[in-house]
Amino acid sequence: KTNNGGLNINLIDPKYYTFATTLDALGKTRHINNNVDVTSPNAVKKIADLCRKYEPENVQNMTPDQLENSLKTHMLKEKKEYKQPITFLQTMFPRNNVTLSVYYSTDDYLNKTSQYPDITTACDIEDEMSLLRNSLPNYGKLCLTTQDKKPESHNFLLDKAPSIKQFSLKPHGSDWQEDDISSITEIPYNTYYIKTEKL
Repeated sequence: KTNNGGLNINLIDPKYYTFATTLDALGKTRHINNNVDVTSPNAVKKIADLCRKYEPENVQNMTPDQLENSLKTHMLKEKKEYKQPITFLQTMFPRNNVTLSVYYSTDDYLNKTSQYPDITTACDIEDEMSLLRNSLPNYGKLCLTTQDKKPESHNFLLDKAPSIKQFSLKPHGSDWQEDDISSITEIPYNTYYIKTEKL
């Protein structure tokens, strides 16, 4: 609360797909703040035009007013969900520059970012649905890329035990002992061991 530092939070989850792609379509950044406007008449009209262009089968039975009202209601709900945490963080850290950004996949984040985090964390990624979406390989890819770009970074995974695990990723052929290996993840161009250290 006393430092004039920065706190940048990047959220990655498939549920952010609609909101994130809407921001892209409106030419906005992924940064969420209290000034982001996705419900103005011009914004809603642009989103409606995109729906008619790319998803005509889903909106063909709706009048223009019905579609725009439905979109506005949906985007108001989305906007409220994202404004709550940023408002809380800005209240908790009034002297810090706080940003909150949303991404819908690991690749989406890596394709858009030029800055890598000091800390990478994940939770609730070991349930059946998440595993079907390759949650652990994607988390491994995120950690590996971040460690490559920022070696001093750290990562923590809250697993289903519950306990906190730290992933240490080393390529095949490292000097780890077999007992150190908890799982293997496929990351493009290489197979990496994941050593899980419970904290």
